[in-house]
Amino acid sequence: MGIQRIQLFNKVYYFSAPARCSRQVRSIGTPGGGCCSYHTVPVVSKLLTPWIRSGIQLQRCNLSSHSKSASSGKQNDGIHSETVRTVAKWIQDLEKQGLPKIIVLCGAGVSVAAGIPDFRSPGTGLYDNLQKYNLPYPEAVFDLDYYRQRPQAFLSLAKEIWPGVQEQHSPTLTHSFLALLEQNNLLLRCYTQNIDGLEFLGGMSSDKIMECHGHFRSASCIRCGSPADIEKVKESILQQQGTPMCEQCHIGHVKPDIVFFGEALPPRLNLLIQNDLPRASLMLILGTSLQVVPVSLIPDWVPSSCRRVLLNRELVGNLAIGTGSHPNEKSRDLFQAGDCDDSILAICRALGWEDLLRKQNEATRIRATATTTMDAK
Repeated sequence: MGIQRIQLFNKVYYFSAPARCSRQVRSIGTPGGGCCSYHTVPVVSKLLTPWIRSGIQLQRCNLSSHSKSASSGKQNDGIHSETVRTVAKWIQDLEKQGLPKIIVLCGAGVSVAAGIPDFRSPGTGLYDNLQKYNLPYPEAVFDLDYYRQRPQAFLSLAKEIWPGVQEQHSPTLTHSFLALLEQNNLLLRCYTQNIDGLEFLGGMSSDKIMECHGHFRSASCIRCGSPADIEKVKESILQQQGTPMCEQCHIGHVKPDIVFFGEALPPRLNLLIQNDLPRASLMLILGTSLQVVPVSLIPDWVPSSCRRVLLNRELVGNLAIGTGSHPNEKSRDLFQAGDCDDSILAICRALGWEDLLRKQNEATRIRATATTTMDAK
């Protein structure tokens, strides 16, 4: 399998993506340095610095011991009030500057409230629910070689999560918050690992969204690369008419332009990373396990002056957590445990945005319902 390349400033990072999972990670610094594209470890050039190497290591560390201390202190309905007030103040300070300097990194936890399961939660996660297909390993549902041989698992999944099809899969309060950030000229970019399209349905413009792992708005042949009619592909999948086939080469399977393990990442991702990260003053990390590289490394690539806030059910990644409870606290990182919508609602209350948030969410839900109704006809 090929090597993914990302250039960031004066450093070049390479990521291997072998197709089969042996669960035995080879050493960093040699081609093929990973057990599978899900468990991939970066293979980095000689310009690799110790802090990046530390970040890679921490992706496999258990940092739950920090979670307890980070969540201690005053609580308000499960929300750490000092953290909420601090984050709100940081946003207000940026609003006064009038420049978009907030980067948001979204994971599957952002869409849980929309009825879309995350990937790894025991018992309810997407991978657990796919066991009925007898996958050789859970991530095979997004494996290109496996799709060629047995496409039914992905086709069944695509039918369940296709954006705008299931009425309950509507933008959440968190998606509406992202739209408010853009409307208030605060959002530099939203990097999302999700493929559900809810950022777009939630009211954000396409220019502000970087869908790192692809989307359902287009489709192509996995053999010859020819674009396919997305409406025909959608109908074939939703009506369970079998595997969509390429109308150009006539032998290749077609799939939505979701980035499968082993496929190249969108070229736009590399360009935006180089352009956006030096300009960021605040990063919001929402509902992600930070387990899939290279997106999981983005929080490590922002400037040291950029503040980072993790809103997630558990502490993940390489963050030096503070509580926001002391005015002289030096940490640039804050952590709020819990569901994203609960934390976002608390932050919006502190900002005086609660009414705006709910109106934005209601409007997007009405549009999403109308789209679902039209698709059903």
